[in-house]
Formats: sequence, structure tokens, C-alpha cells
Amino acid sequence: MIGKFLTVAWHDLKRGKDPLRIFKKSYARYKKHGFDGMYIRLENEYRKVRPETLLNEESPSSYETWVKEFETNTISSTQPLKHYPLISIIMPTFNTQKEYLTKAITSVINQTYPHWELCIADDASTNEETLKVLRKFEKKDRRIKVVYRKENGHISIASNSALEISHGTWVTFLDHDDMLPPHALYEIARTINEKPEAKLIYSDEDKVDENDKRHTPHFKSDWNPDMFFSQNYITHLCAIDKTIIDKIGGFRKGVEGSQDYDLILRSLHFINDHEIIHIPKILYHWRATTNSTALTPDAKNYTTQAGIKALQDYFDEKGQDVVILEGLLPNTYKPTYPIPGIEIKEQIEPYIHHSPLNQNIYKNIQSHPSTTNHSHSPLVSLIIPTKDGYDILRTCIESIIEKTTYPNYEIIIIDNQSTDPKTLQYFRLIERKYNQNLRILKYNRPFNYSAINNFAVQHAKGEIIGLINNDIEIISGMWLTEMVQHAIRPEIGVVGAKLYYGNDTIQHAGVVLGIGGVAGHSHKYFPKEHHGYFSRLKIIQNYSAVTAACLVMRKSVYLEVGGLDEEHLKVAFNDVDLCLKVQQKGYRNLWTPYAEAYHHESISRGPEDTPEKRERFQKEVLFMKNKYHNTLNNDKYYNINLTLETEDFALKTRQKVKNG
Repeated sequence: MIGKFLTVAWHDLKRGKDPLRIFKKSYARYKKHGFDGMYIRLENEYRKVRPETLLNEESPSSYETWVKEFETNTISSTQPLKHYPLISIIMPTFNTQKEYLTKAITSVINQTYPHWELCIADDASTNEETLKVLRKFEKKDRRIKVVYRKENGHISIASNSALEISHGTWVTFLDHDDMLPPHALYEIARTINEKPEAKLIYSDEDKVDENDKRHTPHFKSDWNPDMFFSQNYITHLCAIDKTIIDKIGGFRKGVEGSQDYDLILRSLHFINDHEIIHIPKILYHWRATTNSTALTPDAKNYTTQAGIKALQDYFDEKGQDVVILEGLLPNTYKPTYPIPGIEIKEQIEPYIHHSPLNQNIYKNIQSHPSTTNHSHSPLVSLIIPTKDGYDILRTCIESIIEKTTYPNYEIIIIDNQSTDPKTLQYFRLIERKYNQNLRILKYNRPFNYSAINNFAVQHAKGEIIGLINNDIEIISGMWLTEMVQHAIRPEIGVVGAKLYYGNDTIQHAGVVLGIGGVAGHSHKYFPKEHHGYFSRLKIIQNYSAVTAACLVMRKSVYLEVGGLDEEHLKVAFNDVDLCLKVQQKGYRNLWTPYAEAYHHESISRGPEDTPEKRERFQKEVLFMKNKYHNTLNNDKYYNINLTLETEDFALKTRQKVKNG
């Protein structure tokens, strides 16, 4: 800890700042929040000055430490089960390297759960070493069954050949050079017993190099539909009820490269959300070789195109007019949802130069007849509370008006007892200039963020409302279009944006529950262009909460949950509470990286540095902990193996647990 203090102090000194700043801030944090608060402040300041530590993967040494400290405690002992389902493991092979194939099959034989069958389909291998390995193991264990195809049919056809010889009630999949840890199938069987509603089960995973050294653990979210529509984050290990596989006819030809993604997408037509179960344990070792997609997402470019086809076909089958584009990274996708009154080609045109794939998609849509009528698009009421703050308010208002391409919105400024002559003069100016689309309402009571916004919502004309801080500065013209297209989806509750500090580091990219005791901002202080933890800074996804500094939602949903809590949460955590109330009603909250803005945080109100403010803040913390104790300790869109001490998706460690 002392080393981190000195690192930050030295960084400040080199830049002409007060080297004692970090000590003063940490001491203030200690008085306000105790040791935990001071520790989190130090960690966050340290990461500001050490951006090179913000990696998409843990260092080998830290992961090795995690494995030693935690994994042995999370591996369940093989207690007797009520039911022992037969699990069929599907493995297509083709000229597989002898060493890797041997290790893959051996990892199945070494399973502590014995009720399995390994169904291998060799896709006309010409490598005699591969065939020798298969024949050897076929003779060694009667649970290993091999079909030798005479013609090469590629991976989908070969996988179907393996499915044809399977007899299990559940099916899982193992690539011919990957490995399963010994407890993998037992954990699947145990989950089938404990969760009888399960239809699809998936686990966390890591990678292994050529020497079987484990690295790059992927600790995943629980079922996260909008993340899955942005990338196949499920991958391995995945087990599916065999009746579902039979209904969809197995793998589909024509989507090779994303055949697993396509299989799951087609399975979703027969699976409800609560029937998808996530096991937060490493149950798969993915071989990362030079030609493997495990090494880098763009190792096989054709997989992106196959994934787009699979996802587009999924939405077409559901009868939804959704257009799938290539996302911001290889093997990621951008579903574009229709907005009444706006042509879908208007929504995707800004993204056509991102890739040749998107250009081709746009050309196909351009041929559709145009029926644009912007007056039919939903009216959005943007609510902006302020007290004085002329400079930041002007930046906020002008950035909205000058950059927003969404055609139908109104701005409602809530004046909370402004006295600054310059601000009051600005009010008069913009009311005259934008009188058709801008209103200023007076709120002549003490500051209560929740009450101010509740008051404004009652006066909002729009069916969609946007809560916008006066220190927001819009960056992307499509920001509101991107947020509205999700807010009008009936299953979506609150939609959040990607916000940056003025120095182009992340201020908000979704809220993770439990960090610091209540909640923290995902990826805080990461560089603007960083991909985030397994691309999470670049894809649309579900989070339990988003910040009210810039959020959009249907007015009806806001009123359904009673709006912001103006009694118990006057300033802090009211947005988290709002989102959790919405989530409890069965809606999904969503964050999108395609809506971008700067957030010059708390410029207008200043820090929480008075005894009264500190007392109020502590009451709000206590209220949230009492109301959401169980929820805060288990955010379904995070992972129990990741830290709650910092906002960087680092691994949980013993030291941090003790300090907590």
C-alpha cells in the first residue's frame, strides 16, 4: 500500500501538483468512510497514473495466486446425486495434433463424474497420427465412440455426425485440442440436479498455452441477453438439454466459424431466461494456439460474418425488424432496433464506414422504399436540473442542440433557485430562441435531486424521459437515437450511456453492485479506447444499474416504480435504487457504448466535504445496504470471482477480502 501512495505522489510531483494530495484525499476518505473507503480511493488514484495496468487479462502470476487461493475451495466434492444424467460430449476432429488430441481425450477419461459418453466424429482426417490416437482410445474405453467420415464436411456436418451416435439426455461440446478440468462434468450434473428447470448451462473458462499453462480467465456474467446479442460470451463450457438439440436439428450448415453461436441462438427459441444457468467456476481450458480464435478474437475473420448471419436469422425468425451490423471489434455485433418514424437506414448509415460488411448490409437496405415521418418518432423529454452553473449548463445545452440527430425531443431545465445574473440572462435567451423545444421550470425548494426530477417528470410531455446532468457534454450525434431504440423495447427498463472524464478516461460504463459497499462504475479511469474486460467497453449489454447523469427510459416505467426516492435518497444512489426497482419489475437495464458524452462530474455541487453532507451520505449508504443487502452482494451481471474493492474487473484476492 505504501508503494502505491508513493507512486501517486511521485506522479503528481513530476506534473507540478501537490505531492501530498493523495495523502490528504485518502485521509479525508478515511474520516468519511473508514479504511475501506481510503483503500478504494488509493486504488482508483493508482490506476489513474498506471493505465498500463488496466489489461484485458490478469498477469500469469496473479492468476496462479488466485487458483491456489480460491479454486481448490470452489471445487465441489463429489457428493451423491439424486439423478445421474448421461452427458454426451461432442468432439469433431480433423488432422488434430497427436499431443493435443491425446490430452483432450484424457481430460474426459479423468472426469470424476463417470456417466458420460465421448462422441467423436473424425472429418476424413488424412493424418495417420490422428487416426491412431482415435483407434487407441476407442479400444481403451467403451464410453468413447468414434465415427469415421469418408468425406470432409466441415465442422457443422462433422458435429452432427457425432450427435447422431449420442444417447445422452444432455449434450456438451469439447474442441479437439481443448481440455476439461476433472470436476467439469460433475458440476454440470450437480447443477442439473439442483436446477431442474435448467435447459442450458454454461461456465467460466480460461485459456492454456502450448505448454498447458493456464492464463486469461474469463469470469462471466450470469445470463446477459443483450451481451449475448453483441458477442458469444458463453462459448465454453456449454451444455444443452438434448431435447432442445433434437428440436432444432443440431448444427446448421452455412454458419461455420460461428456454428456454436448459431446453435445456442436457435436453441433460445425454446428456452426461457430462467432456464439458462451460469456456473461461476472454471470448467473449460481453451487451447490458445496461433490459429485459434482463443488467442485473439480476430484470428479467424470469417467468423464475424458467420456470426452476423446467425444473429440476423435469429431475429428474422422471431419476426423482429432488427438489423445486425458488425460491432466495434471483430466477432462483436451491433443489433439495430427500429424506431417509429425513423428509417432503419438512417440509424445504420453512421456505421457503414466501419467495415465492408456494414457497407454491404447498408446497400441491401438502401433499396427499401422510404417512409420517413419524424413526427411519428417518440417524443423524448430531456430533464436537466441546475442551480446557476452558467458555463457548464451552456456547454450541455449547446452540445445537445448542435449535435443531436434524433428528430423529436424537448429540453426541460429545472431551475433550483439560481441567483447568478449571467445564468438568469441565459435562461431568458434560450427560452426565446428555442421556445418550441425548451422550457424552464422553477423549483424553489432546497436541493433534492430525486424530488427535482420527479417534479419534472410530471411536467414532461414525452413518452420517453431522459435524466441529464447539467455537466454533461454530448459527443456523438447518434447518442439519443441509440438510447431511444432500446428504451422503447418492451423488455428494457433503463438505458445508460458511455461517459468520459475530460481527460478521456472512463467515468461510467455501467454500474457494478457491491463495489465499495453499495455500487461503483464499471471500468472507471480506463482509457477511452480500451476494449475493457473481454470487450465489455465496446458492446451493448445488460447491467443491474446505470448512472442518472445520462439515462433514458419510458415515462410509464418511471412512474410504475414510483420514480426516484425523494425521502431516503435525496442525492446519492437514487439512480441505483431506481434501476433496481425497475429490474425487480422484470425489466432489463441496458448500457450502450454507442451513446457517448463527457461528464464533468459534480462540478455544479462540489464534493461531499461538510459534516452535514457526510452525515446525509452515510444515511443513504445505510439505507441502500439495508434495502438491497442480498442483491448488492451478488450482482448477476458481474461475477463472484472478481473484486468488489476496485472497479477494474480484477481478480478477487485474499488480501482484499481481509481488508474488506
